[in-house]
Amino acid sequence: MTTPTGAIAAMPVPPLFSHGGSSGAHLRAFDWTDHPLGPPEFWDPALMAAVNTMLGSPESMYLVWGEARWFFHNDAYLPALGPRVSQATGTTLPALWADAWPAVEGMVTRGFRGEGSSVRDYAIEMARFGQPERTWWTFSYTPIRDAAGRVLGLQCITNETTEAVATAARLKRSEAYWQKLFASIQEPLIVGEMVHEENGRIEDWRIVDYNPAWARLMSDPGLDLRGKRLRKTFPMVSADWIGRAARVVESGRSVSFTRQFGSTGGWYDGVVQPMGDGQFVILFTDVTERVQSEQKMAEQDERRRMAAEIGQVGLWEMDLRTGELAWDRTTRQVFGVGEDREPQQADMRAAIHPEDREEFERRLAEATGTDCVFEMQFRAIGMDDGVERWASMKGIIIRDGDRPVRLLGAARDITEQVLSERRRMTLNQELAHRLKNTLAVVGAIVSQTLRGADDLESARHSTMARIRALASAHDVVMSGHKNAASIRTIVMGAIRIHDEGGRIACEGPDLTLGSKTSLTLSLILHELATNAAKYGALSTAGGRVKVAWSIQRGSSRQPPMLAFSWTEQGGPPVTAPEQEGFGTQLIRMGLSETGTGSVKFDYAPAGVQCHLTAPLAEVLNAGEEPEERA
Repeated sequence: MTTPTGAIAAMPVPPLFSHGGSSGAHLRAFDWTDHPLGPPEFWDPALMAAVNTMLGSPESMYLVWGEARWFFHNDAYLPALGPRVSQATGTTLPALWADAWPAVEGMVTRGFRGEGSSVRDYAIEMARFGQPERTWWTFSYTPIRDAAGRVLGLQCITNETTEAVATAARLKRSEAYWQKLFASIQEPLIVGEMVHEENGRIEDWRIVDYNPAWARLMSDPGLDLRGKRLRKTFPMVSADWIGRAARVVESGRSVSFTRQFGSTGGWYDGVVQPMGDGQFVILFTDVTERVQSEQKMAEQDERRRMAAEIGQVGLWEMDLRTGELAWDRTTRQVFGVGEDREPQQADMRAAIHPEDREEFERRLAEATGTDCVFEMQFRAIGMDDGVERWASMKGIIIRDGDRPVRLLGAARDITEQVLSERRRMTLNQELAHRLKNTLAVVGAIVSQTLRGADDLESARHSTMARIRALASAHDVVMSGHKNAASIRTIVMGAIRIHDEGGRIACEGPDLTLGSKTSLTLSLILHELATNAAKYGALSTAGGRVKVAWSIQRGSSRQPPMLAFSWTEQGGPPVTAPEQEGFGTQLIRMGLSETGTGSVKFDYAPAGVQCHLTAPLAEVLNAGEEPEERA
């Protein structure tokens, strides 16, 4: 069959709203029989056209129609509806969005009068998910008119910007805080970035930012130099400034300098540090007086030396809202974490020793709730290396209104100080222990001497000689904390009282030990000799002891070590003690203050053996070159 001339070919009519996705499906499934708008087949063609256009749009849209403000939406708008999607078909805008209606009612009213509206990041209070929340939206209302120009409804294109607004607010607060901190620094400070020419070479750098102190240094605080090139702004600047900054950016390592410049011609110490992405920061310190006066220069050098000794302080920041941590390299070293890892608060808490964790949490909660300073010394188990360290942390709370948002502070590795203090306390306890036992030792000397003497006069001479030897041994022990000493002198002084008949043999090279090692070795030898005299080889006539020391040369990766041994033989059969006393605990501390040496006890039946090692560089007196001669 052919179509008559002038007739319109019949076209198949698709189901209503079939192109509208789930929103169209809801419109088809809704029972419009008793609805004021009636079945869609009888709707105003303008309404049907507007609904079909909206359903096919990829933009988030809804329609408001008629005096009742009937509401229609498309699929792109579904995320905005949240749980209200089940109520959104066949209802009105005021009924569906009763909580948000007061914020948009005025714009809707003006829209039906023919006035379009457009807002950006508009705040609306609503409770989409059961709890009141403040949201932000960017949207526009466009009147929908009929052929006569009458407004029948409104088209709204809308997008939620809540997250973007909140992020911008956080960034603004953060930027304001750092800008305030930046501006409060009394030393001149400038941030720059390298400028590459077309040939790829670095010919200049651009001024990114600077603090008021730097502006005053350059004599014109009112002139805004941000974005300007350095050499074009200050032609007199030497190329060395450009080269130094380029080396810092390319190498990633900071560079220090002392230069004369500025409006007053003063001298300044400076440090150029890389910031990444081609940027760097320069911090200046005025040292004019130091350069002009040798005496003041020496004083400042001394202060710098002391600062370097006390240094090794790490800076850190904890975001109490997100759990994020910002650690510098020193703080990472305190917690034994590598540069490629980004630890969170949970990681840091897990790294704190279990015995210290509860107190850490208590103090952190106290600081967060009362604005007091957070401060604590605790043990940390390295997140990556598993090494136990002692750490000292101190920080202050930063608040956003009444809410604590950040914790800023400093951290130091105090392991060496803690171990040194424990060692000092142990040695002091041992000294006190030895002094209390002095009378007991004297009594033993008198008893042993009288038991083997032929007459009273020889007993008197032997007793006095042994008491003088005891006094000499105590001199070595008590002087060891003040002066360095020969290892042979220490050994002979400690064993002389027990070496009747030359039963103790000594061999080893001449070495001069440092003061701390001298004291420690004296106490260890005193303990070993006393135990041998009471229970071991020196308690019988045929017993012998060999004391030997040597230098063990390690490989290229292992430092030289001092090896010291005590070997007994010929005494009564040996059995290991069921419980170690304080003296044995002292011996097990070894010769190394840092704990990098070793201590081995062997309770062999033939005689007790004790072997100790310690890094040679640690035990020697400062500056000594060891000579391996017997």
